Amino acid sequence: MNLFAKKSTLAAAWGSIAGATSLGFFVGLATPAHAYIPAYTVPSASGASYPGTNPSSWGLFFDTKANMLMDGLGFSSQPGWPTGSTQYTVTLWSFDNFGTDPSDYTEVASKTFIPGVSYTFQDNYFWQDLGPIPLANTGPSVDPFNRKGYVIAAIGDFSAGPGNVQYESGVPTISPNFLLGGNGYNDSSQPALPVGYYPVPIFDGGVGINGYFNPNLSYVPGPLPILGVATGLGVARRIRRRVKSAS
Repeated sequence: MNLFAKKSTLAAAWGSIAGATSLGFFVGLATPAHAYIPAYTVPSASGASYPGTNPSSWGLFFDTKANMLMDGLGFSSQPGWPTGSTQYTVTLWSFDNFGTDPSDYTEVASKTFIPGVSYTFQDNYFWQDLGPIPLANTGPSVDPFNRKGYVIAAIGDFSAGPGNVQYESGVPTISPNFLLGGNGYNDSSQPALPVGYYPVPIFDGGVGINGYFNPNLSYVPGPLPILGVATGLGVARRIRRRVKSAS
């Protein structure tokens, strides 16, 4: 479980990774502000607890196939968490240069999910609104050498215990707007090699076509208008110039 899961080594896996929905339901749900369109949905999921160092992060790498807008981040529903005391943060990063150095990753968006707080519930995920935020196309048509992409993760305590969630895997329905790459995990022990990446989930969990789908994202359907595309690409360029630590 120590294979460095950077995009350049996962090109053959695009489109093969599956997503998972969650294992429970939240009792006090907020009224939906709008309908979310998730990157993936799953009819069932399986999970396991992480016995290692906590906190840890679990997620996946992916590409977008067009310029689009992201309007929400999601966190999987599991029984016991809403009445527990453990909060989790869902974070999305963009990366460049194949993601082979910590400085290649830039945080795009992040939301913290706190037990006891009411969130919109849809497709077995809790949701929080965003921006919306432009995501530039990183698919094969514009990035044939797989230098760029995105990675999303849920960060928190995934060990066994009251109120803690498990990391999930399963078989999803994937939106045609996305190409999913390798699954990944990381933890706060900061292994000797490589250093500086946490909480970006760079280590391959080795679950094959099953990914770690505790996080999710929602997007606005349809192509961006010309102005939106220009704005999105401009933001992407500024993000790449504004290199900062993912930790």
